[in-house]
Amino acid sequence: MSKWCRVLFALAFAAVPLVAAAQETKVAEPAAKAPEAAPQPTLWPASELKWVDNPGVKGARHALLWGDPVKEAFGKLNRWPAGTEVPLHYHPFEVRGVMLEGTLTITPEGGAAKELGPGSYWQLPGRGKHTTTCKAGADCVFLTTSRLRYETRMATATK
Repeated sequence: MSKWCRVLFALAFAAVPLVAAAQETKVAEPAAKAPEAAPQPTLWPASELKWVDNPGVKGARHALLWGDPVKEAFGKLNRWPAGTEVPLHYHPFEVRGVMLEGTLTITPEGGAAKELGPGSYWQLPGRGKHTTTCKAGADCVFLTTSRLRYETRMATATK
């Protein structure tokens, strides 16, 4: 092989990695996502709850804990004055509750009255007619929740 052929061959051989590197297309790496913030606890001392009037029950107030009872699932604390009575009514959607203070009496239509003191639990199926009374002697404080929105409709007795 002539000297020039050897030089050209050496140059060509040396240039192959350079040409390959130049042709390599770099794929841009996706922009790094900002790390999601860790969920934070919700801690509200009783003194920081925002109590508002409950227009459906005279003298009653409630403090919303989560959700929006007008549109979606929710949880709220309720405070009813002792002696409050709500005549026969129903809620279109299931409501659950836990009694914290006082005694609430719930009477399902056609059923027996049940006194529910602190620590008691209830579940009212949607459309289940009932009366509710906060027993005289102490205000009633209770938690109510629903997986759907909240609504109270007055009812007439079934004949």
